[in-house]
Amino acid sequence: MVSTIALADAKAGLSSVIKDVSDGKAEYIVTVRGEPRAMIVPVPKQSPETLKAKGVLSGKRPTATREAEKAAYIESLGEKYADPA
Repeated sequence: MVSTIALADAKAGLSSVIKDVSDGKAEYIVTVRGEPRAMIVPVPKQSPETLKAKGVLSGKRPTATREAEKAAYIESLGEKYADPA
């Protein structure tokens, strides 16, 4: 059930408002000077599969071996600090 609550009242009793919303007892429309401005609703429950971090690199492994990476690093240092002469 959606209830209307003034911003000042929501601020004064925010912890109880959040508790009611998270328990599923209420949803609120927050008003400022009698005009609706925001709605406080519970966050939908997510399955554990959707909570796993998935970035751009997820599931991808480096193709180079550790030795190849080390050799490339040493080579780049040699090029960077080589004598210009």
